[in-house]
Amino acid sequence: MSEGVVSEERERGGVSAAAEVRAEQPGEETRKLAGAVAYARVGRRLLAGGAVEAAIEAAQAGLDEVGRAPFSPELADDTELKLHAAADRRAEGHAADAAEVMLDILEIRTGLHARAQSATIVT
Repeated sequence: MSEGVVSEERERGGVSAAAEVRAEQPGEETRKLAGAVAYARVGRRLLAGGAVEAAIEAAQAGLDEVGRAPFSPELADDTELKLHAAADRRAEGHAADAAEVMLDILEIRTGLHARAQSATIVT
């Protein structure tokens, strides 16, 4: 299969966003990556607009779609620990902090997945 671009769009709370990922051999994992990037964008827009709970939902949907960080012997993955800390902040009544951390982790994981797939997040 030759290089191609995968486009996905996601929506949450009335806000939508799209993302494109270029990969040498695009497939299901590339589609999931593009979807997760779109969810991260939706989450950022929701958070900026004050829709904190919807931003958390978007972040979680993106995390669910992209999955755990791919294994790399060169990297220590502390994203699960940070997600637990975000859940603690949310439980303590600091939902905006939790949303910010969750979206940061989603962006870290999408970057790691792009690297593992030798893919480029285009838009």
